[in-house]
Amino acid sequence: MISVGLVPLNNGSSQTKINNFDKRVMLTPTNVKYLKNNNIEVYLTRQVGLASGFNDEDYKQAGGKIVTINKLFDSDILLFLSKPDIKALAKLKPNQIIIGYLKSTNSQIGETLYKKNLIGIDIELLPRMISSAQNMDVLTSQSSLAGYCAVIKAAELSPIILPMISSAAGTIKPAKVLILGAGIAGLQAIATAKRLGAKVTAFDIRPNSKIEIESVGAKFLDLSIVSEQQGGYAKQLDKDQQNLQQKYIDKALQNYDIVITTAKVPGAKPPLLITANGVMNLPPGAVALDMAATKQGGNIDGSQDGKTLITPNGAYIVGASNLTNEVPHNASTLLGNNIQAILKHFIKDGQFKADYKNPIDKALIITNQLSKNKGE
Repeated sequence: MISVGLVPLNNGSSQTKINNFDKRVMLTPTNVKYLKNNNIEVYLTRQVGLASGFNDEDYKQAGGKIVTINKLFDSDILLFLSKPDIKALAKLKPNQIIIGYLKSTNSQIGETLYKKNLIGIDIELLPRMISSAQNMDVLTSQSSLAGYCAVIKAAELSPIILPMISSAAGTIKPAKVLILGAGIAGLQAIATAKRLGAKVTAFDIRPNSKIEIESVGAKFLDLSIVSEQQGGYAKQLDKDQQNLQQKYIDKALQNYDIVITTAKVPGAKPPLLITANGVMNLPPGAVALDMAATKQGGNIDGSQDGKTLITPNGAYIVGASNLTNEVPHNASTLLGNNIQAILKHFIKDGQFKADYKNPIDKALIITNQLSKNKGE
């Protein structure tokens, strides 16, 4: 029977404080039960799902086995919620398979795995335009939740409410919300803001975005700037297009109470959508939330991931790239179903099998002892 090890986020090292790490878990007890019924053994350490609302007893009743970290690292397949660190990689043996958020587009992990004769599957590299891969798409499932959370977080911080309210004391106008980027997260943010009663405008550089934005009830901010698509994502604009886009957006910001930016480009630094001039155009009390904030910068000039800053003009700049951590139970349920589908795809007759002619396999597997079969 093939075995799967559910690696704790700290990669098996010393315990990390709960406030400092992702609270999600890559398999729920429901997933463990499904895998057990399909002759896949699941090993996990104590309290691995506690922060997501799943206790050890739930996992044991589903058929999971609570083991030591050393026993867990003997599993045929290891699931990593974060990129494996040096200590974790040192525990691995040749021919083991690791699946998870490997961050292979901007790291040397592929080379490291190749040297150790390991198979690495980066779940963020899934081709999004293949219909048969939709149930494996972790980016879509997690982005949808993040879009919802972005609006809730911004609304909580805003000094005004989102819906219109009429009373004998007067009428409160609906908040004006601008969503920049209308992918999965952006469309969910639009829908959430609309349900809360806000007046929503949105923009995206993808050719079909106007139709998508208007289909969920928002007004399209027409900047007459479009980009080609590649793998379901928008390609980076050239410098002149970026400058023009920034100029238009910066000017428009003075009209909005809440702004949410969602633009990401796989393997590249997020595009700057709101410059320092735009930040200064935000009205007092406005909330600008950057879902693409990273250590290298985000969509909003000066945003810092995990921090809320107040500008000299009294606006809030929020860096929030890990919003699924706000709803770890739901996020883990969707993520677990994605991982279950990925395991089902690769495990046939009790063995891991890869077909490099399959576009899903070719995209997900970053390196292994048979990498020459991928034409690399």
